[in-house]
Amino acid sequence: MVFLKKGVRVCAYIFLFFLAGCHFFSGFKPNTRCKYVQYSTQVERAFTKKAKEDFGLRCVSTGGIAYGDIEQIHVGFVLFEAVSLEKARELEVKATELFAQIINGHEKIRPYLREYPFPSTHADVAIAFEDKTGRHFQESEVDFIFPAKGKILYQKWSNEENTFISVKMEPYAEALKLVNLQ
Repeated sequence: MVFLKKGVRVCAYIFLFFLAGCHFFSGFKPNTRCKYVQYSTQVERAFTKKAKEDFGLRCVSTGGIAYGDIEQIHVGFVLFEAVSLEKARELEVKATELFAQIINGHEKIRPYLREYPFPSTHADVAIAFEDKTGRHFQESEVDFIFPAKGKILYQKWSNEENTFISVKMEPYAEALKLVNLQ
């Protein structure tokens, strides 16, 4: 493109970016995207309702990872209760397994899932433990629990460092075994 004049080069670049954009977005079908967003919202609502009934969890966030298909669905909760590490693990595992069960039981979402059955390690459940004013409990062993790459991370709020510090990390499969043994 060196041989083209500056104005022509600019037009050529704009045209190339346009073509690249058309190619990039051609994989998206508007109705398809709307359907899987609609179905994931239905799944999230069913799960948050059941999690509130069964565990007292209150939904504070939803989301996920989806590019052409659904790779991960996320729901974040808060529980207004101080808990032990064992209780946090039990809640995380039971809620995650329930979430995966609800996702896999929703027939309309299945074609949009990256994997079916949808693995529980992709049903992302995070739980914060705090009082109704948003403060963390001093007597709680865990203030925040969440999954990451097949592991569960347990964290405690540090007033001195003004951040969360890691308390424990364990593979999800190990936590599942421990909860199932109870």
